[in-house]
Amino acid sequence: MKVLSITNGQQLLAEAEDHGRAVRLAWLKASRFLQEPCAEFAQSVLGSNVRRGDQASFELRSSDVYGHLVGRLFVNGKDIGAQLVR
Repeated sequence: MKVLSITNGQQLLAEAEDHGRAVRLAWLKASRFLQEPCAEFAQSVLGSNVRRGDQASFELRSSDVYGHLVGRLFVNGKDIGAQLVR
């Protein structure tokens, strides 16, 4: 899986099986833009841990009602969701 972009503080767009897929980090709820003042901060923290083009592995937990994949994302062996809650 290759990271294409960061959507917000809990969601990325990634290439999986030659398709762009929305990937949401499990067990996280980050503010979306215009919802709360910390939305930009959440996205910047995610961006400091994941960059466009990073190769990642993904541990699927489920999918949400919008069809987003939900699970744990690992970049360079690090659980990105765990990095965000530190």
